Amino acid sequence: MADNAQVLLIMSGSAEWNTWVQARELGFTADLSGADLSHVRLDAALLAGADLSGANCFQGDFAGAELAGANLSETNLSAVDMRRANLSGANMFHANLSAADVSDADLSGANVSTADLSETRANRTNLRGANLSGADLSHVRLDAALLAGADLSGANCFQGDFAGAELAGANLSETNLSAVDMRRANLSGANMFHANLSAADVSDADLSGANVSTADLSETRANRTNLRGANLTEVMGFNANLSGADLSGANLLGAKIATANLTDCVEDEHTIWPVKHQPAT
Repeated sequence: MADNAQVLLIMSGSAEWNTWVQARELGFTADLSGADLSHVRLDAALLAGADLSGANCFQGDFAGAELAGANLSETNLSAVDMRRANLSGANMFHANLSAADVSDADLSGANVSTADLSETRANRTNLRGANLSGADLSHVRLDAALLAGADLSGANCFQGDFAGAELAGANLSETNLSAVDMRRANLSGANMFHANLSAADVSDADLSGANVSTADLSETRANRTNLRGANLTEVMGFNANLSGADLSGANLLGAKIATANLTDCVEDEHTIWPVKHQPAT
């Protein structure tokens, strides 16, 4: 459990806390586990490596705080302000970040698996290489976020905003991306195996070389989408809109696209169509 003296000190604010921390020996780590830090003002606080596991930080202010490598597992961070905070390598396993604001923060390499990020604002946030597997990202705002190489497998991203996000090489296998906005996103080389993209919008996005095999693309909008060399085998494309999409070298063997809109789509001699399918000429 938390060190009571440290809890009393930190409740006085980041200025006094930082002065005290800077006087500690090198390697000092704070113990605030399980503490009630709701509504605390800790903007720009020095909390690198701190243990805040299980703490209640509801509506706290951690804007610009230094939290690299901190333990925030199962911490209540609901409605917290963490804009511009450094959370690189932090352990946020099963944390509650619902309605929090982590815009412009650094969560690269962080473990955010099974966390609740529903309605979280994470615009332009750095999540490169982060583990978001099994997380609740419904209604999240991740437009222009950096998610290259991140693991979002099995996550629930229903109606999330990923417009312009960087997701190259990300793991989105079996992820719920239903009704998600992914316009202009970079998904090149991403693993989207068996993902649910029904009613999603990936128009003008880059899915070149992506593995979209067995995914649900029912009523998906993919206008002018780059699908060069993508694996689209056995996708469900009921009423999908692929008008103007680049399907050069794409593999659509077994894809169910009889009712899809393929107007003005681009193909080449390496495009593999479903058996008996006659592409528009």
